[in-house]
Amino acid sequence: MPIRPLQVKTDCGFKDEAGYNGSAVLEVDDARVKAFEATVHIPRRGSCHFELAGFRQVKALPHVELAGASGCTVRMWEQGDQVAVGFSQCAHHCTGNASDYLWPILVDRPSGRCD
Repeated sequence: MPIRPLQVKTDCGFKDEAGYNGSAVLEVDDARVKAFEATVHIPRRGSCHFELAGFRQVKALPHVELAGASGCTVRMWEQGDQVAVGFSQCAHHCTGNASDYLWPILVDRPSGRCD
């Protein structure tokens, strides 16, 4: 896949059959994050919440990367027609042990839906 600046915009919600659910607001224009907020609820584990104000963008290519003061890293990258938003070392943004069960959020770029 060629390296190109990330472009994505969504305001979506998701839920699976086990009750894992959340929402995301994301706008990335020419690999620059303009809006980011995500909340994920993990049954019997807790929840995680992220807001752009708690991060600074440290990378634009080949993937977008946000760094938080607490050591949390949020990475965004393309996977075909999807954009993945992954989290690393983000326990500070979560209750209980939810960070141990936090999966990447996948955004379908053409439809704006997320999983």
